[in-house]
Amino acid sequence: MRVPVLARDRRVVIPALSLLVTLAGLALVLLAFDVARTASAIGRGDVRFRTNAAPADLWTPSTVLPSGVSRSLLGVGDDLEFRHAFRSFRLSEPRRAVTLSSTSFQTRGDAELELAERVTHDPVSSRRSLAENLLGVLVYLGAADVSASDRGGVLTRAAADFRKALEIDATNHDAAYNLELTLRLLRDVRESQQTNDRSSRVNRSSRAAGAGAVGSGY
Repeated sequence: MRVPVLARDRRVVIPALSLLVTLAGLALVLLAFDVARTASAIGRGDVRFRTNAAPADLWTPSTVLPSGVSRSLLGVGDDLEFRHAFRSFRLSEPRRAVTLSSTSFQTRGDAELELAERVTHDPVSSRRSLAENLLGVLVYLGAADVSASDRGGVLTRAAADFRKALEIDATNHDAAYNLELTLRLLRDVRESQQTNDRSSRVNRSSRAAGAGAVGSGY
């Protein structure tokens, strides 16, 4: 009685195993397809980004399986996060003056948040340094939007960002150049403020000495 039962079980198990093997093979084929599409999409997105940063799907592949699977296998999650942060930086139009009512104000804030996130969490030191340098650039360019009396404080903050970028990665030549440029401008701003202060004191003294009418004795 046991032999027929075993034979019947075998007839059931073998087709089931064949189906599982077939499905597993199909999944591997689809996964390989998705991995290739993801890698290709990143390359194409980088090319498109150079001329137009606006599209939100620059690095988004068309995959069969959830896109996170192929990104995980390729290990490009952090690379893509940095690309999106840099895209936000570009979209914030950093060279344009920002006001509270401008559309750039929100995008500038988004860029700062995403770059700060990369500085904190990106596992690659060179990308952390690049993100910190871009934060410094945003601060540096913002110095043009403030009054002369506040410019020194803004430039001091920018210099701190560039210094931090160099602490993270001493080979970041952009940060080194930006730091040198910022310190030079900061020195000029301080010298200008000191000159204005001296001039203001001289003018006040002159007005005090000649405040009275001629011959009045005051």
